[in-house]
Amino acid sequence: MKNTNPLGALFHVFGRFSLVGIIATFIYFISANLLIYTNIVSPIIASSIAFIITMPISFLGHRNFTFQAGQKNISYLKRYLSYAIIGFVCSNFIIFLTTLTSLINAYIGVAMVTLVLPIINFLALKFFVFYEK
Repeated sequence: MKNTNPLGALFHVFGRFSLVGIIATFIYFISANLLIYTNIVSPIIASSIAFIITMPISFLGHRNFTFQAGQKNISYLKRYLSYAIIGFVCSNFIIFLTTLTSLINAYIGVAMVTLVLPIINFLALKFFVFYEK
């Protein structure tokens, strides 16, 4: 049954977004922290690798489940990639700042990325990436 209340419909989409986001965020969080913990790569590289791992999961989950957008529309992918580059830069900037200073360690940086970016992501996905005129 389709929700005709705009606010209710927005909450419904946000619920689906949250489910996909929780899965992608969990994979990001575990991957980044595992790479940092094992000292395989620097925290910035660890965050980058984790971000790249979650990109296809996030795109497919949000396109097919959250926003149920048309699968053949290449403009979604183009907009998603531009959005992802901005998210990539933002998350790496946060990790860079946390490793630049001894006041905050890399684990706090990963937690900051995990908490702040989902809010920005929902707005960008809803009103830019999967927005249909």
